Amino acid sequence: MKTIILITICILMIPLVSAIDNCKPYTPVDEIPCLILYTNATPCNNINVSFYDNNSNLLYTQTMGSYSGGFKCNATFNQTNLGTYPFLYSTGDTGTIVVEGGNKMEILIYAAIALSFLVLYFSFLSKNEPLASLAGILMGCTGVFILANGFSVFNNLISLALGAILAMGGFYILLMANLEFIQEILN
Repeated sequence: MKTIILITICILMIPLVSAIDNCKPYTPVDEIPCLILYTNATPCNNINVSFYDNNSNLLYTQTMGSYSGGFKCNATFNQTNLGTYPFLYSTGDTGTIVVEGGNKMEILIYAAIALSFLVLYFSFLSKNEPLASLAGILMGCTGVFILANGFSVFNNLISLALGAILAMGGFYILLMANLEFIQEILN
């Protein structure tokens, strides 16, 4: 059992290398440049995207290119100054990218995961159901946050898997901690 845990820890410590990744709503400055993807039935070279700064000044306009065939188009976002960057597609759709400092969100996510497991551990020691409920809520909310925003330490697939595991595990713990109460209500 110890061997499996050590192997898992070693695998998780290996840094992952990736090419230009998709932009997230909150993108750390160290992940720029990134791609803005747009799904549309019209040819990509007919769609332009205009990028603006915080003061609504036009920074640049770019014609979108095809992304892996099909109906997805892409443009490269390459602003490394911290701030909010709205963008406007020529189709009328809009979006925003917030460029933020490097590891703030990752430290927050690590802290939330550690706190949820610590609360879960103490709830098992004291056999305290409300504390287990709190651990489930913390774990589930952290998982939902990772699913919504990604976790830049990992690539997209591992980030989605971590978010799904935390969300489902947290809500399962919350359900199991309150199972007797739920059964009372239903009966």
